[in-house]
Amino acid sequence: MGAYEFSVEFQSGDINMDGTLNVLDVVLLINYIVQYSIPNDIQFSLSDLNDDGGLNVQDVVALVYTIIGDQLSRGESTSELSLYYGNGTVSYKADGDIAGIQLSVSGDYNITDTYLPEGWEIANSDNTIVLYSLDGSALDIKTLFEYTGDFRVESAVVADWHESSISTEYILIPREFDLSPAYPNPFN
Repeated sequence: MGAYEFSVEFQSGDINMDGTLNVLDVVLLINYIVQYSIPNDIQFSLSDLNDDGGLNVQDVVALVYTIIGDQLSRGESTSELSLYYGNGTVSYKADGDIAGIQLSVSGDYNITDTYLPEGWEIANSDNTIVLYSLDGSALDIKTLFEYTGDFRVESAVVADWHESSISTEYILIPREFDLSPAYPNPFN
């Protein structure tokens, strides 16, 4: 008797290898990104939809886009995003439509409330927060979430539906403003 060899081809994005692309694959990819579980080599390869060697929100957006396809209204492409955090809130301003945001964060914090529109999800671990559209809906609310404790954004990955390269800046909102009198007073 001889040994039989066979190989099974899986479609990129079919992370659970069940032969279909659906929300189960998205959930598994999110679990890998926030490190609830670790992918094996095959799962990693199927998860890295943009072939950049890493797993992040850009892969999530690519997978959702593959699942939704022609039903997706992609909106305006984005080139810049400003992320504001401090005083217990995280908000943003962008020049286009956002499909997902991944934050690498530090500090001892607790997310207390989210303001994501219907169709958007949030997943987080101690050091990673992922916000993403699961149905192609727009992120039309500028305040993303509230938190308590010490919170600092270390880096971010932002994705739109056009695979744009998006420049991101992080702006820490001061706790309080103080206006002191002019000294010496030039009008004496």
